[in-house]
Amino acid sequence: MTNITKHTFNPKNVSIVPISDVHLNDYNPKEKRTAEYEKVKESISLNGFMSPVIVRQIEGEDGFTIVDGEQRATAAQDLGYKEIPVYNLGFISEEDAKAKTIWAEVSVQFDQIQLAPLAIELNEIGIELPYSEKQMEDFKEFCAFDFDNAYEDSEQEEDDDAPKMKTLNVKVTDDQLTIIKEAMKIVTENENVSEGRALELLVADGLAGYQQTNYIPENDKEEE
Repeated sequence: MTNITKHTFNPKNVSIVPISDVHLNDYNPKEKRTAEYEKVKESISLNGFMSPVIVRQIEGEDGFTIVDGEQRATAAQDLGYKEIPVYNLGFISEEDAKAKTIWAEVSVQFDQIQLAPLAIELNEIGIELPYSEKQMEDFKEFCAFDFDNAYEDSEQEEDDDAPKMKTLNVKVTDDQLTIIKEAMKIVTENENVSEGRALELLVADGLAGYQQTNYIPENDKEEE
């Protein structure tokens, strides 16, 4: 197995270079000119260039080739930047560069419980954020939700050894409710299980798929 190089940050590798010297690579799997790109462009327009583009050098070629930061570089060019900050990894191999491009996309998701009140606080004092009015309304609903009383004990006269049943109260849209009901109906009929068990199977299957598509270290999975 080919190992990727472990890079130690060196501030001397950061420099301001002409944007014309920074070239796109030919393998970046990220979609081009998406809504995400527009948010990156808006961020640079509002806040400036806060994170350098990661680049490498290639033997026999002039300038620098992007390892990570294609959207930032493209947005800067669209906004009329003549120079941008870069962090130069030097003459690393193409395989190493490709691996680093993929690893650069590994990110930690925001904790929605902590994000929602923070976003509301900044929005209320007029700070522009990369969220639509609908997303801000969702944040407000999220903060107003009574998590402490989301689960209610149901009256139960069955055997004391039977699992204690609870009612789960969750706010969803009409479209979301339709999807949930249809999915539970399919699982309930195909597996011949209760609605509670059907929901459990759907959530477990969804969580497994989420963990496969979002990098979660093995140690963290075990803790969960």
